[in-house]
This record gives sequence, structure tokens and C-alpha cells, in this order.
Amino acid sequence: MFEVGSDQDHHSHTPNLWPPEEMIPNFSKEWMELFWTLQELNKNMMKTVSLALGLEMDALDYLISKGDNNFRALYYPSVRKDILDS
Repeated sequence: MFEVGSDQDHHSHTPNLWPPEEMIPNFSKEWMELFWTLQELNKNMMKTVSLALGLEMDALDYLISKGDNNFRALYYPSVRKDILDS
């Protein structure tokens, strides 16, 4: 499993841990871009749910205002043993 949280989260006690840049170039950059894109999607979905419930558009913002979400990769594709051994 691989998990990241906000790179701006001042509430977190555990910083994001990344593989070395030379091992997987741009990994942290790409993951953080995806994290923030999904964060925006989350905000938009919460506004949609609020409106669908007949509430003000920002009625549920308090549930996501801390920005303390995590993003997890729970599946890794298989890697040939010879690649890992090199």
C-alpha cells in the first residue's frame, strides 16, 4: 500500500515518504498533482450532494475544510523478479 496526504497539512504528524527520485522520476510531483485534483473533485462532489439534499451549496464544507484527506494506492501491478534483482 502507498499512502500520501496533503503536502500542506500542518495537522499531520507523519510526512509523506517518497521513493528516491532517481528510482521513479517525477513520482511525488505526479502523485501530488493527482492528490490536489482529487481534492477539488471532492469539494465539487460535496457541493453537489449539498444541493441534492436541498441545502445551501456550502452546507457540508465543514466536513472537508481541514484538507486532511489521504490518497492510497492499494494495488500494485506485478513486477518480474529479474527487474527487482537488478
